[in-house]
Amino acid sequence: TGCSVGGFEVTSSGYLTAINSIMQGTNSNVRNIYLCYLSANGTTAVNKKLTSYFSVGASTPILVKIDSNNFMVLWTFDGRVQYCKVDGAGNLITEIYSFDGSLSDCQPVISSGKIIWYVWNDSETKFYSIDSADITKHETASFVAGHSYSAVSVSGTAVNMKCSVCGAT
Repeated sequence: TGCSVGGFEVTSSGYLTAINSIMQGTNSNVRNIYLCYLSANGTTAVNKKLTSYFSVGASTPILVKIDSNNFMVLWTFDGRVQYCKVDGAGNLITEIYSFDGSLSDCQPVISSGKIIWYVWNDSETKFYSIDSADITKHETASFVAGHSYSAVSVSGTAVNMKCSVCGAT
């Protein structure tokens, strides 16, 4: 079909789905990100295009519910995590931001005001987070197998860890 669905959520006014799709009816393989909104009474259906890529294409997007009227849409494009905040009707309420990183089949969770997910690759696990109140702020933490980490200090929601094997922090 040239389309893949990456999330479905109930909003304060209806239902929201995040998808990627080729331009239907063409031979293009370029995938863009769309939001599909259906009002709760089923009378209004709207498709909204978020991106306008001309090469490569976007991954299947992930939709994260922050609250009943705020959602984060995340996808990858050209080796970078792309993301933005939308309202319950699928309207863009921030610009699209990006950083070097990846997504996985791990559905992100919200904890302590942050959207958090992990990506595992060989012996390395990377944890990514985006501040849900200020989405310009994001963090990445890496852990490599073979290490033996212990907490050294705690500051707010950040934990400083040190490996007893090699001293990495």
